[in-house]
Amino acid sequence: RCVLETPRVALDDGRQETKVFLRVDSRSLTIMTESNVDIGHADVGIQVDDKKLIKPDQVFLDQNLLFETQIAQIIEQFKIGLAVEARLRFWPTWPSMGLKTVSFSLVGFTRAFARLPGC
Repeated sequence: RCVLETPRVALDDGRQETKVFLRVDSRSLTIMTESNVDIGHADVGIQVDDKKLIKPDQVFLDQNLLFETQIAQIIEQFKIGLAVEARLRFWPTWPSMGLKTVSFSLVGFTRAFARLPGC
């Protein structure tokens, strides 16, 4: 199936550099990383512009955050938003490496998403 992906961004996860990118289709959003993620904190998720933080539904393959139950809301926010911030924590073991954030532009999302069904 066809998906949209952002460019990969290098991020220091507290121990090493990891690549992070977003993958979206009509059924889900996945924050893809190369490091183990930790969703055991209230500040993990995505935030579009100044909207409320949306929490992930689950960790997928230890390194990715999966959003499915609120995908309709996420897509609508992506269509009207300017940027989305991924708020991440890595390495769900002691010691905590702290909150890490990375932003992705939403410019062009609406046009690209509209082309998905015909790909």
